[in-house]
Order: sequence, then C-alpha cells, then structure tokens
Amino acid sequence: MEDARGIDPIIIQQLREAATAGKSATQLLALWQPAVSRGGDCRVFMMKYFREAFVWGIGEMTVLGAWSPFGDSAWTDEMIDAEYAPLLAEWRTHPRKRDAEG
Repeated sequence: MEDARGIDPIIIQQLREAATAGKSATQLLALWQPAVSRGGDCRVFMMKYFREAFVWGIGEMTVLGAWSPFGDSAWTDEMIDAEYAPLLAEWRTHPRKRDAEG
C-alpha cells in the first residue's frame, strides 16, 4: 500500500530491517533482483526506495544506479559493498531523526 508520495512503507521497513541486520549494499540490492529488467525500468524505482529508506542524497545514490544483477556492470559487487559500507555503518549507528520517526 503506497502513501501519497507513491512509497510503500513496507518496502522501506524491509530495507531498514535488512540494513540493521548487517546486510551489505549488494544484499539489499538483491532484494530487487527479480524486478529489475535489462531495460532498467525498475532502477529508478529501486533508487527512490533506497533514497527514502536511508535519507541519502543524489550523490550517495550514483553507484546504485550502476548496479546490474546481470553481471554486466562496471561496478563489481565488492566495489559497491566497499562504497556503501561506510554509509550503511553510519546509518546503523546514527539513525537520522526521520528514520527514527518512520
């Protein structure tokens, strides 16, 4: 069930719970794998949810847009995990006020 902004709070909750449990960025991305097509139609949708879940800005979202479950990305899973490990660690230890209220 989506809110007025077109966001499903259940998906936000699932992303946050997985991140809290220590899942890596690519493990979080794998939650989206069944919905991603080679055309990339789901990528913008997926990035919208990551931005909402973790209150990340556009600069923090750039690498997520390069992710591909088809193995044809210039970014390997290891590179993506290394890029996002500090951001996820920060989010886990210092949740932003908006996250705590959501």
